[in-house]
Amino acid sequence: MGAYCNYRGEYQKAERLIKQALTLFSSGKETKQTAVRLQKIVTCLRFLGLISLSRYKYNPALHYLGRAVDSVGKQRKSFDPSEMARLYGAVGQVHLATGRFKEAKKWLERSLNEYRKKFKEESFDAAAVYNNLGVAYYEMGDLAKAKLTWEKALLYMPKDKTTRQNLTDFIY
Repeated sequence: MGAYCNYRGEYQKAERLIKQALTLFSSGKETKQTAVRLQKIVTCLRFLGLISLSRYKYNPALHYLGRAVDSVGKQRKSFDPSEMARLYGAVGQVHLATGRFKEAKKWLERSLNEYRKKFKEESFDAAAVYNNLGVAYYEMGDLAKAKLTWEKALLYMPKDKTTRQNLTDFIY
């Protein structure tokens, strides 16, 4: 429900619902299975980070996402690569939004590596990460890599308006 509220732009309601879920999962009352509980906690923290990002609250976003990354810790093998890719991609988005382009690049590349583990090759899911990585390259002055990366994004999402606009702005 919290994710749905976030999607609708009801950020305060989404944040409240996800914090309630986080409290429930953290207490251990919902499930005794440690791996399942940890995955739910990490998902809640990722959503709280994304809500903060949507509200341009970058420090709380990094706080929640950092807690999620730290929570994974030694339990990394129990997490699906696509979940890790989404988490790393979210961290990259925050760094991109705050102008820390080298840090964004690092996290976005980690995200792509996780997608490759899951799908063995690039996928539709990786297209948004490629677009963000293109922006990071562009902002760091590596124009050739930016162009190549946006072109890769369009291979997987040919109708994506944001990526098309980035590439068009770059060319013209």
